[in-house]
Amino acid sequence: MFTSEIIKKLKQVNISADAEKSRARIAGLWKNTPKQKRTEILSLAGVSLATVQRAYKTGNISAKLVVPLAQVLNVNPFFLTGETDSVDECNDDLLRELLEQHKYTKLLREYSSTERSRVRREKRETAAREYEVIDPSAPESSDAPVAAEPSIALGEDAADLDALDLANSLSEEDMVLLLKAALLRAKMGGIHADIVRRLRLLLLS
Repeated sequence: MFTSEIIKKLKQVNISADAEKSRARIAGLWKNTPKQKRTEILSLAGVSLATVQRAYKTGNISAKLVVPLAQVLNVNPFFLTGETDSVDECNDDLLRELLEQHKYTKLLREYSSTERSRVRREKRETAAREYEVIDPSAPESSDAPVAAEPSIALGEDAADLDALDLANSLSEEDMVLLLKAALLRAKMGGIHADIVRRLRLLLLS
């Protein structure tokens, strides 16, 4: 769904196809909307209550108000503009169709780019959190024997080849995240601390 940053860039130009239908529908929906959701709608649009009141008094409604109303109240945006009599549910495709219809192609490209960046960022953060998880059942003891030094060389079996392919495909951002995760795990001591020590020596060599 669209963020406040995108919605606030929409114009306050009337896009209602049927003012009487828009007036009645917005008035009915707003009257039955809880205060918390009303506040959310106003915040997403970056408009005052007077803007909504004007919409349900005149039937004139802009994309800046249609989008947050449709999203928060989960109704078809074309129901609000009077272009359909079916309330349905709100979804990304309907919102895109509405904005394309009103020449917001450039803004939609910006939205798509922002969404792709958000998804990539969330995937990286999830991967980093999973890497940082330490098994709480693993025993910690200063008397425990030192684990054998991990070998850098990879064998010819399928698992090693898969690991090598994955290592070769890591981006610079992924490597930085993995390094940070390794440093965090090293604070627990044991084999992780030894690996980080050897990694530091390798970087300095």
